[in-house]
Amino acid sequence: MRKSECFYWQRSTQVSYTRIVKGEKITDDRFPPLNIALDSSNAFLFLRDKLFEMTGQRIWGVIFALFPDGRFDIEYDYSKPTSYEESDELISAEEINQSLQKLMPGSDAK
Repeated sequence: MRKSECFYWQRSTQVSYTRIVKGEKITDDRFPPLNIALDSSNAFLFLRDKLFEMTGQRIWGVIFALFPDGRFDIEYDYSKPTSYEESDELISAEEINQSLQKLMPGSDAK
C-alpha cells in the first residue's frame, strides 16, 4: 500500500508519503521528483477548493491510500488545526525580525 497524507495551509500543503512493504511501514524515506510533488500539491489544493465550492465545508487534511490491487481510499479531515491562524494580513520582514529579537535572551528590543 502507498499512502499520501496532506495537511493544508493557506496556499500550500505539507505532504507525507508512506509505503507499507511486507507489513513494514516506511515513511518519508524517499520523495517523488519535484515536478510530481508539485503536481500532487496542486491536485490536493484543487480538491480542497472544489470541495469547499461544492459543499461549503473546508477540509484541513486528506489521506489518500492506494492499494496494490488498484483500490483506493480517501479520508477527509474537517478539523481545523488548533495552531492555525487564518489571516490575510501580511507581516513585513522587519516586523518579523523585531518580534524575533524580543525572544533573544539579553535582548533590549521592546
